[in-house]
Amino acid sequence: MEVDSGIQTLETSLDQDILPKTLRSNTSDSTTPDVTTYLSRILFVVFDRQVPMEDDSAIFPRTQVIVATSNLHFENKVDCCDVIGQAIMEVLWSMKGKKVENTKTEEEQIKYLYSVYSQSVAEEKDWNTSIRPEQWLFNEIRTQVFSYMGLLLQNAFADEGSMEYFAAFVKFMLNHKDPFPFVYDFIRSIVKDEELINTVSTSILSELREVAKRTSLADDACAQPLRVLSELCQMVSEKSSKSRPICNALAGMDTFLPSERSSGNAIQSNSYLGPFLSLSVMPDDDAKVRQRYLSDPKVSSDSLQFLRETLQYQLLHSRDELFTSIYNMLLNVSSREKVLQYFGQVLKANEKWSHIQTDEKATSTLGFMMNILSVLQKLCIKVKVDKVDPLYIFYDTSKVDVSQETRLKSTQEEAKQWKENNQGSWNQNDPKFLTEIFFLTMQAHHLSILPSVRLFLRKLRAIHELQALVQELEASKPKWMGTPQETRTSLILKKYKQQLNNFLCHRTCFNIGVIDDNLLSRCLEYYSAFVKYLFYIIFPQGEPCLPLPNIQPDIFSVLPEFYIQDIADFLLFVIQYAPSILDDQPTKDLSLFLIIFICTPHYFNNPYLVAKLVEVLFVVSPTIQPRTQALYESIESNPLAVQFLAPSLMKFYTDIESTGSSNEFYDKFSIRYHISIIFKGLWNNPQYQDSIAEELRSGNEFVRFVNMLINDTTFLLDESLDSLKRIHETQELMRDEKEWNKLNQEMRASKERQLQQDERQCKSYLTLTNETLNMLHYLTKLVQKPFLRPELADRLAAMLNFNLLQLCGPKCNNLKVKQPEKYGFEPKKLVEQLTDLYLHLDCPEFVSCLANDERSYSKELYETAVLRMEKSGIKTLMDIEHFKDLAMRVETCKVKLNKTEVDYGEIPDEFKDPLMDTLMRDPVLLPTSGTIMDRSIILRHLLNSSTDPFNRQELKEDMLKPEIGLKQRIDNWIKQKDPQIKF
Repeated sequence: MEVDSGIQTLETSLDQDILPKTLRSNTSDSTTPDVTTYLSRILFVVFDRQVPMEDDSAIFPRTQVIVATSNLHFENKVDCCDVIGQAIMEVLWSMKGKKVENTKTEEEQIKYLYSVYSQSVAEEKDWNTSIRPEQWLFNEIRTQVFSYMGLLLQNAFADEGSMEYFAAFVKFMLNHKDPFPFVYDFIRSIVKDEELINTVSTSILSELREVAKRTSLADDACAQPLRVLSELCQMVSEKSSKSRPICNALAGMDTFLPSERSSGNAIQSNSYLGPFLSLSVMPDDDAKVRQRYLSDPKVSSDSLQFLRETLQYQLLHSRDELFTSIYNMLLNVSSREKVLQYFGQVLKANEKWSHIQTDEKATSTLGFMMNILSVLQKLCIKVKVDKVDPLYIFYDTSKVDVSQETRLKSTQEEAKQWKENNQGSWNQNDPKFLTEIFFLTMQAHHLSILPSVRLFLRKLRAIHELQALVQELEASKPKWMGTPQETRTSLILKKYKQQLNNFLCHRTCFNIGVIDDNLLSRCLEYYSAFVKYLFYIIFPQGEPCLPLPNIQPDIFSVLPEFYIQDIADFLLFVIQYAPSILDDQPTKDLSLFLIIFICTPHYFNNPYLVAKLVEVLFVVSPTIQPRTQALYESIESNPLAVQFLAPSLMKFYTDIESTGSSNEFYDKFSIRYHISIIFKGLWNNPQYQDSIAEELRSGNEFVRFVNMLINDTTFLLDESLDSLKRIHETQELMRDEKEWNKLNQEMRASKERQLQQDERQCKSYLTLTNETLNMLHYLTKLVQKPFLRPELADRLAAMLNFNLLQLCGPKCNNLKVKQPEKYGFEPKKLVEQLTDLYLHLDCPEFVSCLANDERSYSKELYETAVLRMEKSGIKTLMDIEHFKDLAMRVETCKVKLNKTEVDYGEIPDEFKDPLMDTLMRDPVLLPTSGTIMDRSIILRHLLNSSTDPFNRQELKEDMLKPEIGLKQRIDNWIKQKDPQIKF
């Protein structure tokens, strides 16, 4: 067959990826072109002995084909069909073996068929074909095009088993602007041939996956494979049909659903969707992203911001395409269940992401998990929580496994028993689609965004520590330069700097991948919906309210603990690192969530859940995060908060004394610090002052609260001042160069390390001290009576005297340190607050308590304190005169007490308190152990722990039984010793 040189021009023309323009005579001409002209124009051929049109070859270069066309008419359909088929065949064969630069034969052949298809569509639109006889011709041309397309893909023009045509077809879809009308019509033309459609679909999908495996977010066209997949998944068999053949083929592939025992890493690597879900900016997921965008550690902040916006947009676009693909697979009835199974298997295989330490080699990457999350979030948008089946996660058929999770209020055994007792009435075989999606999405948050946040925060801590190490080594250069340690120390410094640069790169990746407003906004939207679901369980018939019943709903008690903790952890992160997203989301439900569960700690087994919610309220405070003012105001102004929040915080302040944790002693100070900051904010609101004052005047809860305040103030001030003394000693030693140099290098290094530790501890304790003392200050100013109860007043007086002695006594110079503000040490302010407490509580009862303190009280102490106040100007003259008057009355009381002191001599054992070995004045029986104690002593113990000190059984004040007979015998014995005593 002879072919003219037009084939080369045709190949160049097809590369332009433009729909060919139609060549027409004036459409007003009533003469219909003959069929040969039509075919020549549409098929890009010159038939044998055909005379070319004058302007034809310049615009539509054609291949010369040897096909007989004499006596060819529109009415002769059989001959026309033969001519079309022969012409297309000759063009395709003429291309075989010929190469155009950078283009394979297979690609050119597909482009040719696409161009014929496009030209026929253009010609058909140009003519009013509904009234012309050539309508069938266009259909026939496209039918033949699709037939030859099928032959190409079945290797009719290549060696058997070759995948070149499928690779070329995928490349064609990736690189053309709008190939999908052609692709759709082609797939529809073969859809009834089950064997062919399955072969073609799975082969195309396989080739597309290979492209996706090589794709990185660093590639300019990273979303193209996803776009092709989404377009293919949208295609329906017929325009009126809902069946999606590509979705059917995809779900039927062996690689779509991996083995149920596959690891997370294996699912990502081996499942069909794995490569499509793997686009990521996370630091350990894609080295190409780091190499292209983050190789320069000195990149400017403006460039980083531009990079952040660019990559986040690419992620958003990619996730939109992913969602479209999966959404269409879910619309397709026959593939829906397999998609849900895939999600379930992915989440099951990646459960280790919920652990503190994760084997990342066995799990999917965080980028993969975040993409899964993004798809599920969009699927959840229209879920209504009142339509969600709350029992679903407990079904045997559930795709979410929470069987090993810690529960909110029940044990594992109790949860198991509850399920056995109730599952007989459950309909487990027909879970609703939206219910499954709702809980799959919660699990996806648990295994993607939360682990990402934890890892990000660990990276930030590591950066902080490395920066401190680098600064320390840089600052100490004069000490090690020129010494035998120089080489080793220089290598260590270099290593630290390399690690720091690496972690800074990681931080940038996390800033892009995690602090993504679009992603975090959807997380917040979902968590708000989940809070509504929790409220629906607790308040099935109405609006959220307080107080809650003492017994929680069974289904709430068996929910996984992480449902609450994840929301709290997420809020903590967002408030601190992306507070702007709170401005764009309604926060009413989240505000209620915090208020209701802080005020209902008995709904949880784990007190740290409530502590986490308190921490959220702490970071929302304007003094900590001013950018969350709107959320804070919505919480503060809520009527439920006004009535219940302050009393609940007081109760939790005392309850957190004992948590059962090995770190409870240190944890409680952190939690109480959070509460003190919250209290300070609430105190500025008059409504809360009234609520707190009412609580102060009522009940024993506030007495326990005051007791803990006294305990904490005593301990924290002691520890703070002891730390200051050690710092003072070390600083004095270092100031004396002669004495310092007498120490060997190891001793000096040890002293320096101890100094750093003392400085950290001192700063931490003083921060807590200042807030605790501040709380005592404004509470005693408002109300005094609870502080003067017998079980509290003596201890409070002793605490004040002791710390005043530390700050104003003869050894106060031992507290002098360099840069005291560095530790938050303000001695003048401490003295001012302590002396204010004396004045707030001034009354005869408290004067007597101050005078009774034999450990720290002295007349000289108060006189020194007055001199200190006068010298430093920390008090008004009126306050100083008030304190002088108080000091005089205390001394008078002390003298009187000394005169009336009685020596009772040997006290009978039955009259002694078994704990303090002192004379009992008001003996009471402890019914839990049968022991008799003095009322004041056991009440003081009960303020710290509601247990019998002899057997640890629960004990409360109202359970104590007065020992009237024993009291009478004690009173008679005392009267014998001192007849002047009156009872």
